[in-house]
Amino acid sequence: MSRERSLLILGGAIVVAIIVLLFVVRPLYETIQTDKATLSDRQTEIADLDVQLASINDLVAKYQAIDETQKASLNKRFPADANTEALVAQIEGIAISTQVIVGNVQFSDQTLSTPTTIAKGYNELGANLSVAGSYENIINFIKALETNDRIVTVDSIALAPGELGLAGTLKTHAYFAATASQKEKVNTVKTNTTEAQ
Repeated sequence: MSRERSLLILGGAIVVAIIVLLFVVRPLYETIQTDKATLSDRQTEIADLDVQLASINDLVAKYQAIDETQKASLNKRFPADANTEALVAQIEGIAISTQVIVGNVQFSDQTLSTPTTIAKGYNELGANLSVAGSYENIINFIKALETNDRIVTVDSIALAPGELGLAGTLKTHAYFAATASQKEKVNTVKTNTTEAQ
């Protein structure tokens, strides 16, 4: 009997071990495997975020490394306001150096900014320039205007024969930074439009 009892106890122990294995150890093992996979995913995400953080830190370092001369140059090309006086002075300087006569600089009554341009961070200011000079000088004037300190684009050219060779009008745009209040207004309109939909 003792042997039967020992076999019965051994069989019971094996059954209990199998039950513990199936209902306790196996779920714990699966949980551990799931947690390992999640941990691996999180470590990959952390590594990706570390790369992004390094990139951001690099950009911050580059921005902080910009010296005052570079900042001043950037502010000339893309000023904080229309600064029409400085723009006229630059146009006059270019006219003198290219031997073109600029008779009149007429700015549009308002900026030609749209919610799209403001959202992109800039305003547009239209200006019509009355010019006169030789063909070559006017071409040099336009090239110098478009490569000047201030960002200016020439949108259209209307020229006809004149006393100095050619005379006519250049339609241009100058650009300057959008203000924080303009950007806020555009963002408010976008938010209200999105909510209305």
